[in-house]
Amino acid sequence: MDIIKELKKDGMLLKKIPKKEQTVDICKIAIRQNPLALQFVSRKCLDSKMCLAAVKKDGQAFRYVPSQFVTRRMCELAVEANPEFLNDVPEDFRTLKICISAVKKDVNALSYISREKRYELFDDNTEIDLIEKIVANNTKWLAYMPNRPDVKALCINCMEEDFSIAQHMPEQIKISWDILDYQKSKGKLQFLMKYYDSEEKRFIIKIKVVCGQHISLFNENNVIEESYCVQVKFEDFDKFYNFLDGNLFDAELRTYSFHGIDLKKYNIEGATINSEILELHGLYDRTYFTSIKESLKTNTDEFIDNNELMMPNEFCYPKPIDDDEHERFDISHIPFFYISDIHLVHRVCNKFNDKATKEEIRSYIKFLAKSMVSSIGTRPYNSYLLIAGDTSSIFEFAVIFYNELIQWWNPKRIVVVSGNHELWNPWIDMEDNIEIYRKFFYDLGITFLQNDLMCVEDRGKYEIIREVEILTMNEEEIRKRVQYSSVIILGGIGFSGLNKKFNASLVDMGITPHTPIQNRTCATNAYSFSLHIHTLSSQQTHLDLWTY
Repeated sequence: MDIIKELKKDGMLLKKIPKKEQTVDICKIAIRQNPLALQFVSRKCLDSKMCLAAVKKDGQAFRYVPSQFVTRRMCELAVEANPEFLNDVPEDFRTLKICISAVKKDVNALSYISREKRYELFDDNTEIDLIEKIVANNTKWLAYMPNRPDVKALCINCMEEDFSIAQHMPEQIKISWDILDYQKSKGKLQFLMKYYDSEEKRFIIKIKVVCGQHISLFNENNVIEESYCVQVKFEDFDKFYNFLDGNLFDAELRTYSFHGIDLKKYNIEGATINSEILELHGLYDRTYFTSIKESLKTNTDEFIDNNELMMPNEFCYPKPIDDDEHERFDISHIPFFYISDIHLVHRVCNKFNDKATKEEIRSYIKFLAKSMVSSIGTRPYNSYLLIAGDTSSIFEFAVIFYNELIQWWNPKRIVVVSGNHELWNPWIDMEDNIEIYRKFFYDLGITFLQNDLMCVEDRGKYEIIREVEILTMNEEEIRKRVQYSSVIILGGIGFSGLNKKFNASLVDMGITPHTPIQNRTCATNAYSFSLHIHTLSSQQTHLDLWTY
């Protein structure tokens, strides 16, 4: 009786009663006085009803409830008392009701809820005040909010203060016209692709939204862009056109019939439209393609020969050369791919027999660059690509090709050597032509070799020794300079003089001939390019050479 009197005054005294002496009645008295005494109850006396009684009186007692006695009602009471208990609620009992109750009491409770379930919590009935409170606490949680007009307005307000918040918006809100129009007004949209999908029968725009930039934690010189991409679709050409503000440049529309549309009323500059359709609308100008055909026809017999590779078909898959059975994807290897004699002008003329617009040609050249890279499949990290001359005899084509190529291959790992066809302009001095290409490649970040030596030590380190410096060095100095290189490439335009038809004297290229480095390095090849790859057996790094 004395024990019961004491327990009625202080239930926590249950701690002093040995568990073998405890009875159900004693435990109930202790819990009734102080629910937290649940932690000292003997297991032989404990049951679900006793636990529920404790939690009803004080939700904090939930922490002492054994898992086998936990019920949904207990969980609701516990979370109502303390939202942090949501973290201890078994997954089976984490109902939407319990979760939203916890979040309403403390928005931080959202962190205890799985990502999948977060998307189910908020709907059209969720108070905007709660949504604003959640987003103010953690802007990343904006992603779980419902697609509603007031939430869109909240997103715009958030972007006004910090545009980087845009990347956390729900996917459906990202493609809503309210948001896209606002972002377009702020100049944050970049149109990556504009085209007509004949299977979907829709006009599609792939958009990159640039949210901001931040400095890399690992390299303060490396600026990382924050962005995301979305696709928007239109059934109506006018809506597509108006969203682009009348800028159809680079829009791929060859598969669209334009039935019932007067193209003369639109700005179609730069759009790729079927030349047959343009002809029907009286808008086809044949002078561009005709001039290209004429430039090829003028000297066809003069420069196409069995000695020169010219492939009219698409690119072939590369074949790996790995004679010593090294693992091709081993990080210690330096993987090189190379291709030469792409001859874009030949390919264009073979593709379009009778007529083609400037835009159709540009689209086809971009396709060639992309398909060349994609035909490789998976390529080793930091692979080098060597393009060894005769890419195009028309500079405009080369500009299109290389600008597209760097979208698919790191320009720092592209090495280019000119061939004779790069110089096939009788109105430009050869030296001037080389400088045009040198500046062009420099602006793109591509390595251009003209009588220069490229010394590759590993996948991430290389050095360029320019012609001026090479001419001041003797053979021993050059040997010492390159002794630690795994790969050495000498690139430049040269003529062996061994080909009776194609040599510097007989082939008319530019106003004046150019004399390459002579008597100081390896001999050049026939006439299109000079490219030498040297592997040093003393080095640990192995060269894998993959070719087209």
